[in-house]
Amino acid sequence: MKKNKKSLKKATVGVSLLMSSVLLCGNTLKTYAQADLTPEESQKLTEFLATQPTNGARTSLGLTNNVSHSTYKFKGVNNYTSIFESRATKTKLDKDYEFTFIDGDHAGEIVHVKNWQDLDCFDLSTAENHPDSSMGKFYFAKEVTFVTNDGTEFTERNVALPVEADGIERYDITAYPNRYAFDYPIEEADSRFTSDIGPTSDMAISGANGYWQLFATVNEEIPYDTIAEIDENLKQGEVVEVTQGEIGNKIGTFSFTIADDLGSRYLDYDADVIYNDLKDLFSTSSIQKDAFFVRDYGLVTYVEGGSVDPKTRVLHVGIDYTQYVTEDGTELKTKEYGVHDKETFTGYEFVETRTAENGDTVHVYKKVTTPTPEPEQPVTPTDPTPTQPETPANPVEETPAVPNPTPEPETPGNNGNTPVEPSNPDNSGNINGDNGGETTPGNPSDNNTPGNPTPEVPNNPTPNPTPEPTPEVPNNPTPENPVEDNTPVVPNNPTPNPTPEPNVPVEETPSQPVNPTPEPEKPNVVEEKPVNNNTGNQTYSEQKIEDKGGTPPTGDDLFVQFTTFLTTAITGMGTLVIRNKMKED
Repeated sequence: MKKNKKSLKKATVGVSLLMSSVLLCGNTLKTYAQADLTPEESQKLTEFLATQPTNGARTSLGLTNNVSHSTYKFKGVNNYTSIFESRATKTKLDKDYEFTFIDGDHAGEIVHVKNWQDLDCFDLSTAENHPDSSMGKFYFAKEVTFVTNDGTEFTERNVALPVEADGIERYDITAYPNRYAFDYPIEEADSRFTSDIGPTSDMAISGANGYWQLFATVNEEIPYDTIAEIDENLKQGEVVEVTQGEIGNKIGTFSFTIADDLGSRYLDYDADVIYNDLKDLFSTSSIQKDAFFVRDYGLVTYVEGGSVDPKTRVLHVGIDYTQYVTEDGTELKTKEYGVHDKETFTGYEFVETRTAENGDTVHVYKKVTTPTPEPEQPVTPTDPTPTQPETPANPVEETPAVPNPTPEPETPGNNGNTPVEPSNPDNSGNINGDNGGETTPGNPSDNNTPGNPTPEVPNNPTPNPTPEPTPEVPNNPTPENPVEDNTPVVPNNPTPNPTPEPNVPVEETPSQPVNPTPEPEKPNVVEEKPVNNNTGNQTYSEQKIEDKGGTPPTGDDLFVQFTTFLTTAITGMGTLVIRNKMKED
């Protein structure tokens, strides 16, 4: 849709400017077109923009000086040329005429003009708008020196002299002084006045100024005001005229005649005085058509008039703002007047700077997003070959704790030493062997364990214990050569609460049944290995290794030693039971 605007010359850099005006908008320098603004208007607009006005704000740039005033200047009472002098033909007397006066000190006397051939005269008949020679012809001289018959001289001003016209003899020889209407201080060049000159001979003879009708047009032009209004839809530097200014006026026409009795005072009422007086009459709101006014200088009649109000000139002036918005248009900060650099906002990052259609600078930002970590998906192994499980950081499979067996009664000659495994552990030495007869153990010596002791079988033999189930071998058997032996060394004086080392699973060898009740499979629970300060429970090989500063055996060796220890303990317990039984018998 086209805007109903009359465009001034829109501001562009490089246009011939009357002055450059800086808009207060950060560090940006812009100018606006001045081709249709006066220097005074430009200055006022600059001062207005310095206040950072908002959209719709208005200010007056002042009244226009484009009013068509008259360029005429009245030259003063000593330097003007009257209307009659301007219109009439300048001439001289053609002969030495005789004149007489009808009044004054020389009334009735016959006089002559001194140096008549040099007297500057004006032919009044040539100044008339409506020539009429019925009353003769008159010349006008501003000043005349007369000489009486006795040689007396005197001077008169503004004198009308009757002369012959085209060989026709004059019928009046009277000289008429003080005809000041012909020298009135209103000039022909004064456009404020017009005049209609009637028969000058009647004016000369009667002295009545009514034959000279003057008209004055009071044209009071009313200047229009120029209003500057901020329009944020325009770019900074644009000035658009949306309403053209028109000068108003107030026009009144007056007619007037100069009074007949002013005498020498007529110079007090020059053109400026009369015109200003008529303006004052016109400014009276109650003035009516054909109103009649008696003034000091003459009679005034208001002929007609009217007024037209001025039309205010309206200019729209563009300004720019700086906006800070997100990508969806949300404001991060109230827009600022002028052009500014981008800023930093917490939680947002700068995207771009663009210029809006109306010239605004727009800084665009987007919100900073923190990525949400995705949960790790379990990886399904693709290699079907079983791999050795990772050794856990802290939890390990507990090595079964060595139980504290029931103390074995001291065997004579053993002196508290750990019993030695029998050399031939067969069915004759097993308490679970034949129940048919009694086997009498040999007499042990003080220092040696019987080579093949035969325990006494009680009348109520212990039933065959349920064999302990063979522990389940894990799916991933222990490599034939373990990578590392992590079984802790049990020192003579063990440090309390040692951190258990991970134990690599090994292939277990089924043990011989030792317990009447099957031992349940123990779960892989991490427990601290109990520390026993009683070195008497250590096996000979453990003690020997510790004495030598070595590392206890692990794997199959450890299991054999453990099994041997349990077998020896049970054998000792059986021997003790048999002895007690023999004593009772």
